[in-house]
Amino acid sequence: PARAKSTGGGGLKKFFKAVAITFMLALALFSLIFIVFFGRLDYFMGKAGERLSISVERVSIDPASLTDRSSRANINLRIHNRLPVDVVLQNLNFTMSLSGYTLAKDASVMPKTLIKGNAAVTVPIWCQADSIMTRRGLQKVIENSAARKNPAALPALSSRNDSLASDILKMTTLAGNAEFRFSAGGIEVPFRRRFAIGNR
Repeated sequence: PARAKSTGGGGLKKFFKAVAITFMLALALFSLIFIVFFGRLDYFMGKAGERLSISVERVSIDPASLTDRSSRANINLRIHNRLPVDVVLQNLNFTMSLSGYTLAKDASVMPKTLIKGNAAVTVPIWCQADSIMTRRGLQKVIENSAARKNPAALPALSSRNDSLASDILKMTTLAGNAEFRFSAGGIEVPFRRRFAIGNR
């Protein structure tokens, strides 16, 4: 009598063939996404940078440093992270001006501050400022405020109750780049955010 043919082997072969095709398609799709993502990495990182806003809460000058070669400018930055992931502020490069006088050019600081996703944080930084330009800038601030009649105005500049604090803040400009990074799949991804604060 004729022996019945087994179909088990053919079915198994078709199964492995389907798995292989699915795997190859998935690999091709992943490769395409990978190429597109890294090909447009600058674009995506630029969009990520737009989700971080940078502003200045307070600016003060250490009055004890005004007679030194370099003065100390203290700045409280407010950074709002509207991304759903945590980011780290790695470093800042900026130029600072007061009343139109350039106090610090290409200043660089490395806060290394963690900013949680969808949260805001105050980042205190400081930089060395040219004393001559700082005194000129402060003099212009004083001349444009009611505090110009107060002979003790300069020694009170670093006080939290300083009446000139808001005027100094209004007449301060900061412009530069902030470098951030976040983790994606165990990979540290850096990106930058340009900023310009104040009336230039």
